[in-house]
Amino acid sequence: EQYISVEMHKSQANINWMKVVELQNDADEHTLVSYVRKRIPCTCLNDKYKKVKSIRKVGMCCNPCCSHPGQKVERSSMLYCTQCRLSNYCSQ
Repeated sequence: EQYISVEMHKSQANINWMKVVELQNDADEHTLVSYVRKRIPCTCLNDKYKKVKSIRKVGMCCNPCCSHPGQKVERSSMLYCTQCRLSNYCSQ
């Protein structure tokens, strides 16, 4: 699973630990279906993906003082750290 979450950053591979944590800790249905659909060769999840496309995408906020329940925030409203390019946080 770690291999899948590796992203290329310049010439060095880095593991995106926030994606790993999100997938292991109560990811929303949209994220799970998208993740698995991209990694299996069959088309059995295409119908399910069409149904969950309308579900809002939710991500985990890295801010320990985040006031959202479970530190889960809609991804479209999240910002990411421009220094490490891995941590996501809400605007609070």
